[in-house]
This record gives sequence, structure tokens and C-alpha cells, in this order.
Amino acid sequence: MPTYGLPFHDVSGITSYDDLKDPELARRMGQVMHERMGRGDVVANLAATSLITNAYLFSGEEKYRQWVVQYVDAWIERDTDINDPAFATEMATTLVGLMKQAGVLK
Repeated sequence: MPTYGLPFHDVSGITSYDDLKDPELARRMGQVMHERMGRGDVVANLAATSLITNAYLFSGEEKYRQWVVQYVDAWIERDTDINDPAFATEMATTLVGLMKQAGVLK
């Protein structure tokens, strides 16, 4: 839907929602969406780690720290499996740095 914009802005030949009226470009966007989102996780889900990090910071319960460490580690591991994963690398690196500052990671 044009209201929400394109899901990705780096797909060759697609610069606007109207470009998706071309069946070939629509298939290309669909393929990219499948490749990037078909694994069941998206970058926005990394925001959930802040909730669990806060739970750890407030309670000190190890289970919350372990959840964050495992989730971010999974992102870092997947980062090596995805073609052109610049977004995941940047997000994972930022999260690791913030978690170290907060004392969640050592």
C-alpha cells in the first residue's frame, strides 16, 4: 500500500510503490521479502531486547540476561548466513555495545 511505503528501499529497479505494478518488479520485491523476512525475524524485533534488558536491570534475574544474550547471539550468527547483512551487523553491534554499557554483557 502506498500509505505505508516500500518494505525495502534497496531493491534494484524499485524506487516507488508504483514500480510494483510491473509483474517482474513485483516478483523481485516478493523474492527479497521472502529472503529477508521469511526466516521469521525482522530487524524491528531487536527492539524487544530493550524490554527484556530492562527486566534484567530492574530485577537482576539471570534468566533475562541469558535471553538477551541468546537472542543477540542468534542475530550475529544469522548475520554471517545472510547475503549483504549490513543492517543486521549494525544493529547487532549497536546492541552488544549498549548491553555492555548496561552491564548485561561482560
